[in-house]
Amino acid sequence: MEESKGKSTLDMNKTSLEKAYKKRITYIDIARGIAIILMIAGHVCTSGWKRNVIFSFHMPLFIIVSGMFFKDENFKDTLKKIIIKLIIPYVIAILISDIIKILVFHQSLDILRIIEQIVLAHSNKRIFFKEIASTGVLWFIPFLALSRLLFYGINKISKNDDLLKGIICLILSTMGIYLAKKQIFLPWSFDIVLSAILFYYIGYMLKKYEVLDKILNNYKIIVLIALLWIIGLKLGPIELAIRSYPYGFICYITAICGTIICFFIANIIEKYLKYTTNILKWFGKNSIYILCFHHLESVIIAYSKFGITQKWQIFIVKLIIVTICTIILTKFVDYIKKLIPQKSSTR
Repeated sequence: MEESKGKSTLDMNKTSLEKAYKKRITYIDIARGIAIILMIAGHVCTSGWKRNVIFSFHMPLFIIVSGMFFKDENFKDTLKKIIIKLIIPYVIAILISDIIKILVFHQSLDILRIIEQIVLAHSNKRIFFKEIASTGVLWFIPFLALSRLLFYGINKISKNDDLLKGIICLILSTMGIYLAKKQIFLPWSFDIVLSAILFYYIGYMLKKYEVLDKILNNYKIIVLIALLWIIGLKLGPIELAIRSYPYGFICYITAICGTIICFFIANIIEKYLKYTTNILKWFGKNSIYILCFHHLESVIIAYSKFGITQKWQIFIVKLIIVTICTIILTKFVDYIKKLIPQKSSTR
């Protein structure tokens, strides 16, 4: 009897933990959905306070979330996931954009140039490899892949010493900022990987010690964080793609505060706006696809030729295009996934 009671208690605890985990997944996906939509808006806004608000946290949020979902797996499994979820979509998006340039814009086929673009290119600001075409917004995908690999290595070196992990990440981020000041920009944005690895560590710590839920349920702390975020916006936001780190690590604090406020808003949306929850959750889950289609539409479509000149109009049209394309792709992927078990079951 006592043994069965013990088992039932463990099962109840496990169920409650699973429910809590799903809840965290939901509002984090909502936050990612908000961030990916803001990314598109940020690329339309060229200046002003709206751009500052968006850039203050939208890319760091993805890095922090990636850190939250870090798993200490074997290297083979880690590399396999990175290749399937990040590198393959990155390569396909570049190949498609180059094929369109060749077919529609009559650019000459240069296989070596395409390979160089995939292997060496990064975000649009650089002093090395100037002759190689930029990958545009796609820079973030290999950047995220390298971030995961770097933190995997840091985790193996430091083992269970979280303090040592933090020290290593702080040193590497300092190196990244130094490289930016010296204008040494590395392929696949590895210099930004170094500067942003501290965000990865923050996400890892938030998840490991379940700090985030405690923060989100404490309104006094949320108000303080919001104030710090506003103050940080006045000083200037971080812009990873162009290696802009105003006031050093002060902009990191701003980015972390902005990310937590986004999580807070996402948590409220989950509680009270179910329809909006489903929409933003979908955007969050498919953020990599949306990023790829955003790159393609930016390369292909000249909106001014269609009389679309207002920023809000461009944003809405861009959002509609990437949404439709992502829906089509996800439906196709789901269809293929359904076919695979049927084939295996007949053997």
